[in-house]
Amino acid sequence: MSKGHYKKAIKLYTKAIEIEPASFGAYANRGMAYGHVGKYSKSVSDLKTALDIKKNDTLIIKTLAIAYTYLKKYKNAISYYKRGEELGVKGDAGYNFDYGTVYFRMEKMDSAIYFLERSFAMDSLYSGTYNNLAW
Repeated sequence: MSKGHYKKAIKLYTKAIEIEPASFGAYANRGMAYGHVGKYSKSVSDLKTALDIKKNDTLIIKTLAIAYTYLKKYKNAISYYKRGEELGVKGDAGYNFDYGTVYFRMEKMDSAIYFLERSFAMDSLYSGTYNNLAW
């Protein structure tokens, strides 16, 4: 999957799931691969299955939030970002940028600015933060 062969990867992860139906890695990776090809509903389904297997995996939680953002299910995205924060995911500029972007899309500007400024404080060279703060 690292070389961008997402459709092939999806087939291979599907085969892995057929062999081992409780494979966290296969569901997690297939879910991410579905996201890379724009199949966000399938991505969410697989990522939620992965999360059922490994309850507090913060990468899966963050990826679910992003997938819900692409589906324009912003309240779901926010719930996963909040869950990530409860598990200690705060110190990443990209995470805070993504979190702020969801609030931006919901037109909740005070919350958007809060997370975008937090992103900026963590990494002043994160260019996306400048773009969104300029709005």
